[in-house]
Amino acid sequence: MNDTSCTKQAVTGRSVWWVLAGLLTTLSLVWLMASDVNLILIVVALCVFIAAVGAMLKWPDLTTLIGLGVIYSNVSVVLVRFHGLPSVLPAATLGMLAWPFLYRVFVRKENVLLPPAAPFLLAYIFVQFISAGLSKDPRHSFAGVLSFLLEGVVVYVLVSNIIRTRRLVVACFWALALCAVVMGGVPLLKQASGSYTSDFGGFAQTGADVGAAEASLLGEVPQQRATGTIGEQNRYGQLMIILVPISLALLPLSSGGKYKLAAVTATFFGLVGFALAFSRGAAVGFVLGVVIAVLLNILPRKQIKWLAYGGLIALMLLPQYLNRLASLAELTTLAGPMGASGQTDGAIRGRLTEMTGALLAFRDHPLFGVGPEMFSEYSQQYSQVIGLRPLSSGREAHSLPLDILAETGIAGFLVFFGLVIAVLSSLLRSRKRAIKNQDKEGAVLVEGIAFAIILYLTTGLFLHMSYIRYFWLLIGLADAISMLAGRKDLGGDYLPDFRKTSQQTN
Repeated sequence: MNDTSCTKQAVTGRSVWWVLAGLLTTLSLVWLMASDVNLILIVVALCVFIAAVGAMLKWPDLTTLIGLGVIYSNVSVVLVRFHGLPSVLPAATLGMLAWPFLYRVFVRKENVLLPPAAPFLLAYIFVQFISAGLSKDPRHSFAGVLSFLLEGVVVYVLVSNIIRTRRLVVACFWALALCAVVMGGVPLLKQASGSYTSDFGGFAQTGADVGAAEASLLGEVPQQRATGTIGEQNRYGQLMIILVPISLALLPLSSGGKYKLAAVTATFFGLVGFALAFSRGAAVGFVLGVVIAVLLNILPRKQIKWLAYGGLIALMLLPQYLNRLASLAELTTLAGPMGASGQTDGAIRGRLTEMTGALLAFRDHPLFGVGPEMFSEYSQQYSQVIGLRPLSSGREAHSLPLDILAETGIAGFLVFFGLVIAVLSSLLRSRKRAIKNQDKEGAVLVEGIAFAIILYLTTGLFLHMSYIRYFWLLIGLADAISMLAGRKDLGGDYLPDFRKTSQQTN
């Protein structure tokens, strides 16, 4: 009886959604025809939209995978900036994650979950509001808080609540591995083809030149730093290296040779994308992250071997990266006689100026900081005092912990890193539970996401708190995994049964 009523409920819900989808399609078609968008793009977008709506209604969790992939790869932003699609597309992509959540809660009547990080997140929201209210420009600061709520809190709540089965976790890992292939593969294709003037439709954007030159058939060509689909080289490097442990975790979980090959390929493209960014800070953070993961015993020896092989191949393909890393030795000139700092790379002096400025801002505003999104209003003033490199405009702190200290003070710092410690502790406990219950899959998934979070934090030592959706996506996924490791599923998953399909094909 209950099953029958649930089925009727689901059918009724789907009928309503079909009607809404039809109305939305009609309105979208009318709007697009009235705009200046290319007709071919209209037809393609409409076909994709209809197919996506059909898949969403039949398999709601397929939307989860598509949403995660589109959000992480930043494809929606690329389509807006480079192909003229409506600017609401990124927000609509975030809405894709809302559909499986609404389906679970209102159609399937599943409970809303309270993940481990939730109490700390609420405390951090509270600190952000206080800090913004005390800032010298509350309106500007509260706009930053609103961005945090939309890109951070909403992403975390949705991801941690819609991923309720082990099969869906593994599917999400594969979706992110596909992101590694696309985000690293297209820039590699650009590098190999020598098409330096093309951005490949926004999928192989580039930033400033490295400064080293590479030999080519066309002569000496400055080596460009890849920014991929992100548009910022250091952030691109960080987001690519995070995909490496997630892709690598799929290797022991894959039974067939073709799946193992796919996992290795995704890992390789993650490393190549990371190397193409030529980020010195990310390289230091990567090494530090590997050391911490080894100390925490979450990085198996086999994975260290694969990382070493992949790293060596990437450096062989891009020897210019070694030259750039060698420039880190210039940091020693800062400890030399007065005036020797002028020999140090200008970018390094700029980063040190911004980081020191963040410490000075924390010194002057120790409890709640200068306010969210407000440090850039102070950085130029502090740079005049520091003397390493006066800043010509407002800059960010370029360090996650220092950025949090400067903008939300000791209160925000303690709550934020309390959240991080709580999440990692929960993951480590879940790993112990999984090992005790002989749940190899659960332990591997925990190791993958824990290593990814550690890499985000260690590479974040040289990057400020922007693109926050990526961090909260990782935290939401981590909480979902920690609640599942060594335990039964917390609900159903609504995905196509790929296993039946493969059996019929075989």
